Amino acid sequence: MISRLLTLCFGIVTTLFFRQDLFDPDVVLKVTLNSSYDYIIVGAGSAGAVIANRLSEDDNVTVLLLEAGGSELDHDYIKVPLATSLLQKTDIDWSYYTVPQKASCKAMKEQRSYWPRGRVLGGTSSINHMVYIRGSRHDYDQWETEGADGWSYTDVLPYFMKIEDMKIKQLTNSTYHSTGGYLPITESKVTPLSNIYQRAAEELGYKVVDQNGEDMIGFSYVQSNIFGGERFSTSTAYIRPIINRSNLHISTHSFVTKIEVQADLPVGENMEDHLMFFMKYNTNKDMSVSVKSTQSWWNMLQYSLTRGGIFSFSGMEAIIFDKSRVKHTQTLNPDYQLMFFSIASDKTFLENGLPLNYNDSVVKLAQTRAFSNEFTITQILLHPKSTGRIKLKSKDPFVHPVIDPNYLIHRHDIDIFIEAIRKTQELSKSKVLMELDATLNRVDFPGICDEEEFDSDTYWECLIRHYAVTVYHPSCTCRMGDKDDTTAVVDSKLRVKGIANLRVADASVMRHVTSGNTNSPSIMIGEKAADLIRGKDTVMAFRKQIKHLKLLRNNNKK
Repeated sequence: MISRLLTLCFGIVTTLFFRQDLFDPDVVLKVTLNSSYDYIIVGAGSAGAVIANRLSEDDNVTVLLLEAGGSELDHDYIKVPLATSLLQKTDIDWSYYTVPQKASCKAMKEQRSYWPRGRVLGGTSSINHMVYIRGSRHDYDQWETEGADGWSYTDVLPYFMKIEDMKIKQLTNSTYHSTGGYLPITESKVTPLSNIYQRAAEELGYKVVDQNGEDMIGFSYVQSNIFGGERFSTSTAYIRPIINRSNLHISTHSFVTKIEVQADLPVGENMEDHLMFFMKYNTNKDMSVSVKSTQSWWNMLQYSLTRGGIFSFSGMEAIIFDKSRVKHTQTLNPDYQLMFFSIASDKTFLENGLPLNYNDSVVKLAQTRAFSNEFTITQILLHPKSTGRIKLKSKDPFVHPVIDPNYLIHRHDIDIFIEAIRKTQELSKSKVLMELDATLNRVDFPGICDEEEFDSDTYWECLIRHYAVTVYHPSCTCRMGDKDDTTAVVDSKLRVKGIANLRVADASVMRHVTSGNTNSPSIMIGEKAADLIRGKDTVMAFRKQIKHLKLLRNNNKK
């Protein structure tokens, strides 16, 4: 009887968890292409999928969307939020590596940082951690001040609102949000740790805020593009609902091999990226997600039947944004972000989890201090002074480019990191975390920062230069600016300078990297780009909705 019950459960799990549609939803991808199109979009990623949707709303034009990868439906794990790490270093990942870094990545193989990028419908929105953060309003006002006319917060907020189908109950009626858009936004609260994070933050005086509302400084639960327990990439949200439009053709496994050079522009320069450092804390209670819990039949069955439980989130549950008190840092936007991960980096996770390119010897050392009862707080540098570049390595388009982010070459970046670490230490000493006996899991080992005085600034600097890794937010390599800006590749309408009928619309056009995860700003860029191309204003209603917002009253928009 028991064996029959187990067989039945196994059948239910495999049928529902890895279910396949009875028909081929990708038959529309097997289309005969036209000899010409009104619009050709290269890349079906966070912005490209959006633009394809919006341009094809006009049934009198033809649109071709090219994607180097294949269908996201060919990979069952893409839908499962907790399975994100299993998507990296697969056939849907470009798997880039930087050149050896001089001032960072010292614990990594050849001191190279690994850069996953999506190679599939939905692009990186199909393999990322699904965090929905617009960025600070001051980010966009700075863009406009520096010459990106029409990109102030007043200008971009309506497009963020157009994106959203807000599902968080307390925010559905917020003036800063909307419902009815293509992208559902939900709140990630799965483990008991989520409430503990909030109590710890409140002990330090942080207010609970809407990270995408009036002021992002403070504590908030993670807002995610997850709905019904599944990932909502831009392919899921923007392409699948309209994939049968007759004027939209999608060509997968299509690699663009040549774009004729017509202008000498600083493409690849001014690159900015976010870095993160990890601080792991052991606890006296089993409250986090571990490899063991992911192997639980109950957890698998729960997700298969209800799309709930631990598989329904990415592991991230809460965020703090804060400003620096470092001397000579007087920005209006936040300088660092603390992200709370409720996943234990136990032995198996360290070996088979996120592929961060650490040396094998480092992984083995870390495994000697691995526990299943722990959580992680990451410190994220939001506005680096260190900038890098990307350039071609070869005329062969299939050869990966030379990527040099120049991580941590500027002292300012270390100072901000150390301040974020000190704030994390304050959190760990809060009453609620002390009740859990939250204890730092140290990562200094023989030959790795062990000669530095523990907890000194030089100690933390050493560890940062060894372990800090990319947050996967490279940007600004085709930055926008005014016509006289020699650092700009595109103008404020995203037109490539000196070349007719060519625009760029993705994170590369950012004037500076935004405060927080860059997927939703990239989607916003796609929405605004579509209006610029079509010569339409589709967000007039949202402009009226935000007209009287306090934060916009004294906007210095010209």
